[in-house]
Amino acid sequence: MLLFGAGLMISSLARLLSIDLGIQSDKVLAMQINLPRSKYGTAAGASRTYPGKKAWTVRPEKMAFIDQVLRRIETLPGVVSAGVSSAPPLIEGWAQQRAISLEGRLERADGRKRYAAFVSITPRYFETMGMRLLKGRHFTDRDREGAPGVAIASESMVRAYWPNEDPIGKRVTRIAERGVSIEDEGVYEIVGIVSDAKTSAEGGLRWTIFIPIDQQGRRYSEVGGDRLALFLNVLVRTSGDPSAMAAAVRAIIKEVDPDQLVEQVATMKQIISRQFSARNFAMVLLSLFAGLALVLSAAGIYGVMAYAVTQRTHEIGVRMALGASRRDVLEMVIRRGMKFALIGVAVGLAGALATTHLLKSLLYEITPTDPLTAAIVTLLLIGVAFLACYIPARRATKVDPMVALRCE
Repeated sequence: MLLFGAGLMISSLARLLSIDLGIQSDKVLAMQINLPRSKYGTAAGASRTYPGKKAWTVRPEKMAFIDQVLRRIETLPGVVSAGVSSAPPLIEGWAQQRAISLEGRLERADGRKRYAAFVSITPRYFETMGMRLLKGRHFTDRDREGAPGVAIASESMVRAYWPNEDPIGKRVTRIAERGVSIEDEGVYEIVGIVSDAKTSAEGGLRWTIFIPIDQQGRRYSEVGGDRLALFLNVLVRTSGDPSAMAAAVRAIIKEVDPDQLVEQVATMKQIISRQFSARNFAMVLLSLFAGLALVLSAAGIYGVMAYAVTQRTHEIGVRMALGASRRDVLEMVIRRGMKFALIGVAVGLAGALATTHLLKSLLYEITPTDPLTAAIVTLLLIGVAFLACYIPARRATKVDPMVALRCE
């Protein structure tokens, strides 16, 4: 039962580690900053979204801060590129699903709205994360506030909303609605398509519209304490060990704004590893107990069979004196030992199949009754049991019949 559980966890983790996350996680450092409203926001009257709350406008100092930080980071030796995003893959952030309307597309007959996650980024974000531009163009420094709104759509969104069309040049309108923090609507022209990136280590996807960070919307409702309704994640791709750059990047942020907090500093590899932590712990624990149980089982079978051979030495001698071959003796001992071992394997397998559903929440793309895992575990146990029976049986074939006949 323990071996079957451990086998399921190992198979599940192997599948998780083989997932194409859609990003190149090697040599990427991530950290989170939070721009306080008191420094980067200005009161802008009453909120349309939340009655009784204030609305706030983001000051131009926000983009000046971001531009200066990125420019300084990219001058550091060993830095390949740097970017900022409101919600990178695998990192918790602001990527709220927003209602949208599509140019030239009628509303759904069932009245349901179309939705997409809006993620604001800087021009070199895709390069930093290793995401591929499939068609169109990247954002540039000209895609600022006041310029025509532009967007890059994720591959999965294009398949969902434009299955047989080229979305380049199409317009998407972000619809303001009650229950979200951004106040203003926005119209964006699709200028590119980017490869999908998983939102979690388990392979989740979301339909995403990427927009320039300076075109994300300027008015926010009074929600989230002193926050401006979003966190910003600074991402740095390095040529060497990314963790070695953490102190230098943190120092640059502090130089630009001494009051700015820097939180959750980690490499992308560490972030991915954390998402596997529960499964890793369960796998290691089950594997340790399963390995110990396997060793104890082998030792127990060997001990019982060795004792049985010793007790039957006289009988073995008689059989050999009457013409039994060494092979006959070997088969007799192994058959007796394997009979009980096979009964144990069958009972244990039935118990495992009845209880492994408790691991279902920790499994990925594998069923609790996976036949391949069951077959491998069964063969492993039978192999260990056979070896534990074979060694005493081999010893029995070397008994001298004359000595055995004189044995009481």
